[in-house]
Amino acid sequence: MAHAVRMPPLGETTDELRIVEWLKAAGDAVALGEPLFEVETDKVTLAVEATVGGTLLEIVHGEDETVRVGTVVAYVGEPGEEVQAQVPAQELAREVVAGGEPTLMPQHARVTASPAVRRLARDLGVDLSRIRGSGPGGRIEREDVMGLTESPADES
Repeated sequence: MAHAVRMPPLGETTDELRIVEWLKAAGDAVALGEPLFEVETDKVTLAVEATVGGTLLEIVHGEDETVRVGTVVAYVGEPGEEVQAQVPAQELAREVVAGGEPTLMPQHARVTASPAVRRLARDLGVDLSRIRGSGPGGRIEREDVMGLTESPADES
């Protein structure tokens, strides 16, 4: 049976982390305690170790994705094991917001963006709380920030 690899909690105040790099690829052997992927918070980058051994069957969330703590990010099991048959709700974990032009949203909404996008927005003077992201789960992407800053200049 495939084992779900979940995003671990890294503190009481951190509820989501950005996957910086996968150190293993689908199909690679994974040993218990071996580093699987690196995550980034606002302050630190850490390696996340495998909690089970086996073969990395599938990576659900890739690099540069911001993922909530407790979310399934990958599956480890026996070589050739079928993951979809065991996890029919897998598509729910891959919620993707339809692309398009960035839109403004109420200021009280929660902002989801990577540290790099937050830096870019700060440098450009863009208020992230006013952007509706086009990334997975409504995450604000670099293109959303750049599109918002380019739009007024194009219309002038």
